[in-house]
Amino acid sequence: MKQKHLALQTISAIGVVALLLAASVYLLTNQTTVQRTQTTDNSAVVETTIVTADHHQPMLSLYGYVVVPKAVEITSALEGVVEKMAVSPGQRVQQGELLLAIDPTDYVQDTQEAKAHFDEINAQIDGEKRASKINQTALAQEQKLLALSQKRLARQQQLAKSGAVAEMILENSQREAQQHQLEVTNRLGLVAKHESQIEILLAKREAATVMLERRRHDLADTKLYAPSNGIISDVNVAEGSRVDRKELIRMIPDGNYEVRAQIPAKHTTQVREQLLEKKAIDASIIIDNLTVPITLDRLLPVVSDGQMSQQAVFTFRKPSQSELFAHKMPVYIRLKLPTVPDSYVVSTTAIYPNNMIYVLDENDQLEGVEIQKQGYTYDANDRAQVIITTDKDIEQRHVMLTHIPNPATGLTVKKYSEMQ
Repeated sequence: MKQKHLALQTISAIGVVALLLAASVYLLTNQTTVQRTQTTDNSAVVETTIVTADHHQPMLSLYGYVVVPKAVEITSALEGVVEKMAVSPGQRVQQGELLLAIDPTDYVQDTQEAKAHFDEINAQIDGEKRASKINQTALAQEQKLLALSQKRLARQQQLAKSGAVAEMILENSQREAQQHQLEVTNRLGLVAKHESQIEILLAKREAATVMLERRRHDLADTKLYAPSNGIISDVNVAEGSRVDRKELIRMIPDGNYEVRAQIPAKHTTQVREQLLEKKAIDASIIIDNLTVPITLDRLLPVVSDGQMSQQAVFTFRKPSQSELFAHKMPVYIRLKLPTVPDSYVVSTTAIYPNNMIYVLDENDQLEGVEIQKQGYTYDANDRAQVIITTDKDIEQRHVMLTHIPNPATGLTVKKYSEMQ
C-alpha cells in the first residue's frame, strides 16, 4: 500500500510539473506575440531619401547693402571764366554730353603762337637742309678740282727734276693746289655746321611739338564732357564765375555701385585663398523673383570684432543691372563656396543634435551616424538643404528625414514610401 501511495504521489508531482511547464510555454509564446504586435503597431512611419556622394557646392547666405563707393569729381587744370554751364544738380547726362565750357580766347591765342613757333622752326630746318645740300654739291665739285690740281702738281714736280718746267710754273701749280685744298676744308666745315644746326633745330622742334600739343589739349579742355552716363549730384560753378582749378562738378555714374556684406570669420580664410589664387567667386542677389549675378571683388582690411566677420565688396557682373538698386538698399546675397567632394545632401530635418543622422538597415532599423555639416544648398523649390560629410559609407543608404522624438540605434521604423 505504501508503495502504491508513493507511486501515486510521484505521478501527481510529475503531472503538476508538466502542467506548469505547459503553462509557462504558453504564456511565453503569447507574451512574445504581444510584444511583437505592440512593436509593429507602434513603429514610427518616416520619410526617407537615398543619398549619393557627389561634389556639392555650399551656398553662404549673407545680408548686405548697395553703395556708391565714390562719385566722379570733374575738375579742370585750366583757369578762366565759365562761358557756358550746360547742366544742373539732379540732371541725368549721357556719356560725351557737354557739361560746361570755359572761355577759350586766351587758349586759342596760345595755340596759334605755339603753332607759329613750330612752323618757324620747321622753316629753319628746311633752310638748313637746302643750304647743306648746296654746300655738299659745291664740296663735290671742289674735291674734283683739288684732285685735278694735285695731279697736275705731281706731274710738274716730276718734270721739274729734269728742268723741263720753269720754277714759276711749279709755284703756281702748288699755290693752286693749296687754294683748292683750303676751299675743300672750308666747305667741309660748312656741311658739318649745317648738320649740327639741323640737329639743334630738330631738338627745338621736338620741344615745340610738345608745347603745341599741350596748347591744343588746353584748348580742347575748355569744354568738359560727361565721362559716362550718370546723374549730376553737385555743381560748384556758374556762368560768368572764374574757374580756379577746384572741383567743378560731381556726378554719380550709372553702374558704379558696389555691394558690401560681412563674411563670417569661419569662411574668410577660405575666401581669401580663392582671391589669392585669382579664382572667380560668384554670388547672386535674390530680389523678388529675380536673380542678379555679382562677383566677390575683394576683402576690406577692416575686421568687425563684435561680429567676428570681415567686410567683402562685390561688383555687378552686368553693370546695367545695378540700376535696379538704390544707395544703401539692403539685399539678400547667396555666395558660392568651393565644392565639397564626396559629400551628401539631406534635408535640414534629417539633422539631429550632436550632428547625428539616422540611416536604415535592411531590417528598417535605425543606425546613428556622426556627420560634419559643410554648408547649405537650395533645391528647385528654394528650400534649404544641408551638405554633409561622414567617415562612414552611407552610399545608396536610406536616410531618415522625418524628425521623430528619441531616435536610437536599433529602433525599428516604417518607410512612408512602402506604405503608399
